[in-house]
Amino acid sequence: MINKTATFILILLFIGCAEDIQVNNSASEGTLQHFVDESVQSVSIGVFSLQTGNHPSFEEEVDNHPVLAILDAPDSAYDFRLYLSDSLRFPDSLGTFQRILMDVDPEMRGIFRLFRLRDIKQDRFMRATYRVGDSIRMSVPITLRNGSLRTKDIDAIMVEETEETLNLNWESVAGSDLYLVTIKDAFGDIVSSLYTYRNSFRFYDLRFAARNLLSTTIDPKLEAGSPYEIEVMAISRRGWINAIGNRKMTLGYGH
Repeated sequence: MINKTATFILILLFIGCAEDIQVNNSASEGTLQHFVDESVQSVSIGVFSLQTGNHPSFEEEVDNHPVLAILDAPDSAYDFRLYLSDSLRFPDSLGTFQRILMDVDPEMRGIFRLFRLRDIKQDRFMRATYRVGDSIRMSVPITLRNGSLRTKDIDAIMVEETEETLNLNWESVAGSDLYLVTIKDAFGDIVSSLYTYRNSFRFYDLRFAARNLLSTTIDPKLEAGSPYEIEVMAISRRGWINAIGNRKMTLGYGH
């Protein structure tokens, strides 16, 4: 079910490339540029990017119209940071991004990390970083559109099941380039989570997956008679969550 208080969700989505960072020794303390300049570790950009939205589906999480940030990262990741610019100008200028202090919670059974923010009332750019081993990973800039856009509902997620196949379909959402599809069991554990370019998914066919968030060593199974929840997010090229929907299902067959 979808709750009714405005909240933002940010999800860090794999894009995949690396860039060199220019050093600016005059950068102000607390900015992303200063963090990069002071670090002796290598920096990779584009390993993931942020997705933002303001759907009212996280009312129980926090009050006062917070931003809920979800980041997918390996278990070995640490020192998570979020940075906000003051406007939708200069997305590549690291000196315009100021760090926001917040706590990070382990959530979603190890795939995602959860952040909580408040008082984000205007459109602006956001970046995120974390450390893994001897390197820093940084997102590309994304747009946080709280001042001008609203995340809508995906009204229907269709489930078509036979003894051999399980097909999920949902309405195509205008302006969306990716869909994040997550299946959870009755305990909230993630069974499957991936990004796809299509408004459909056949479990467990990964041919059209832009990125699979589970380890390649995991072969997920769905049990007959067990309850599951499907969640789909429609995401734009610029990182805005255009729509979100979920559905509960109980399977007649195992898959």
